Amino acid sequence: MRPVRTKISNHKAKNFFKRITRDEKEYLIRFYDFDRQYFKDNCDLPLNDGVVAKLEYKGIIARSSSVSREYLNFSYLLQPWALELINKKLDSGEIRIEIEKPARNANRFYMSPSDEPSEQVKYIWK
Repeated sequence: MRPVRTKISNHKAKNFFKRITRDEKEYLIRFYDFDRQYFKDNCDLPLNDGVVAKLEYKGIIARSSSVSREYLNFSYLLQPWALELINKKLDSGEIRIEIEKPARNANRFYMSPSDEPSEQVKYIWK
């Protein structure tokens, strides 16, 4: 069993952001709380996804529950050191997250809200 790290050196922090892939960043965006506009420490992720497995192997996230939600979705937590680094980058403006609302077609009749164009999350991660 590996010990939990709560502090990380500046060298490791710089390497953390250099070695993380675009796919991994897209999964880390799921930890973002749009109401409070900061990264939270937990969210549900699919157990059977390779990107989730990579983030868990790298020690960036950890599964926090052995009970699934919605079949294969499990609760995962963002490690404290990663959460601190990501929120610092968010505060300094190195990470910017926006929601883009697509234009609604005035000539189209929408039967239900699920028929309307969905919002897309746009992020910039330096």
